[in-house]
Amino acid sequence: MIDYQNYSSATVASPFGLLEELFSDEPWRVLICTIFLNKTNRKQNVDGVIFRLLKRWPTAVSVVKDANDNEEAVRKYIFSLARPTGLGSIKAKAFVLLSRDYLSLLATKMTTGSTIDSTRRKEIEFNLTRMEVKQIFSCGDYAADAYQIFVRKDFESPILSSDCILVAYVEWKRSLQCIL
Repeated sequence: MIDYQNYSSATVASPFGLLEELFSDEPWRVLICTIFLNKTNRKQNVDGVIFRLLKRWPTAVSVVKDANDNEEAVRKYIFSLARPTGLGSIKAKAFVLLSRDYLSLLATKMTTGSTIDSTRRKEIEFNLTRMEVKQIFSCGDYAADAYQIFVRKDFESPILSSDCILVAYVEWKRSLQCIL
């Protein structure tokens, strides 16, 4: 028999299997997912593309470093992977520019100068506002909603994108709060 009193909505596995769920502890990766999921069907091997890219560039810093050395080569590699998912050149550009904007936003929010203290950085990464997320290259309502839901664990704020899966996911999470 299941002891439901020891469960919380955070411990129950989602029936949706959303890619963003895998990266809820990594805000930059959640935003990267939104680039590749935008105007794409998961059946187009989006998961494989994202995992290969994240293996090569595990952080925004690694993307920006390589892009600063040879942005054209970085974009060509991303394009070669993303092409089958559609909008390959747009996604390649967005991968690099989103990473730059993300790091720039974090740096401007740091109050201790140009050195980014890891504890302070984590605090900032998990507390971006909807408007701040939308200022990052290629991040619109869908990215802001994904950040709000998966990173901030905010299931009460309205969903502003037209993504029916995000709406269904939030409704499911809200229903768990009533049950558990």
